[in-house]
Amino acid sequence: MGELSGYLFLVMEMQTAPPSQPMWEIPLTPAPDRLTVWRASTPWQTVRSMLGLVIVCFFIAQISVLVVAGYIDGDMNGTIGPFDPMFTFLGGICLSPCLLLFFYLRRPKLTHTVQAYPDDGGSNLHALSGGMVVKSPGATKVQHHLFRSTAPLEMPRPLHLWLLFVLGVGISTVCLLPLTLLGANVWTLLLALLVVLPAWLIGFATPVFAWWSITSRHFGIHIARRDAEWMLAAGMLSTVPAIIINSVVSPILIGFVGLDPFTTGTLGEGLILFVSAPVGEELSKALAVLALSHLIISPKHG
Repeated sequence: MGELSGYLFLVMEMQTAPPSQPMWEIPLTPAPDRLTVWRASTPWQTVRSMLGLVIVCFFIAQISVLVVAGYIDGDMNGTIGPFDPMFTFLGGICLSPCLLLFFYLRRPKLTHTVQAYPDDGGSNLHALSGGMVVKSPGATKVQHHLFRSTAPLEMPRPLHLWLLFVLGVGISTVCLLPLTLLGANVWTLLLALLVVLPAWLIGFATPVFAWWSITSRHFGIHIARRDAEWMLAAGMLSTVPAIIINSVVSPILIGFVGLDPFTTGTLGEGLILFVSAPVGEELSKALAVLALSHLIISPKHG
């Protein structure tokens, strides 16, 4: 979808070139410095799109553990071995569509701009690539550029996001009470399954969105939407090494020293819950922050 920008009162029209009218096509030129492209603001559409990315990253994180476990601890009993190629193969099959969808969502978003300037030596008909023609009422000179979109991240108001967070947490808590009070049955489990994923999405992503909204509206710190998506994806994918450490590596290491990592109330379980889980998670988050440090450091950092 091309975007038109030019002088006030200059009316242009883009149409398909007639087959019988060959014209010299205007080549693409580099985008000028400080080019600003206006787009319609769609904050809630941005939220929905980024939540979709979070869901994809969630499935990638969970399935990746199965692929790694098949190499190290195929029976998931806390000891090295056996190697289970079928476990790894099936995990890879399930992981492939998630990876394809992730790369599709993260594909570079390009913007095509067409600019026309009044020029006495110009023409009122200009051919672009793809069989498109720019038609203007007067003589003009036309340039068009193709560049990677750097549209800023636009979020809804912080109050609306925090209200969504509070309502989501409150409703999910009420919906999970029957499972706690009445125990597991068909209806309580079904209700819990219907609530868990939306509650997890709201609980994980909404505070991040609210903070971005606060920093842009009140602190004047703006971030490109693409960079924000990378940060959100990195936060989700950093759980992959954390889950592998907690679910595969730590039980094996604890088993080596003669402790039981799976029995409730044992020292081995305590080491996983209170040492391995927080340390592994924080180290993984630190690596994600380090990988994206070039996006975080700015004249306003600190």
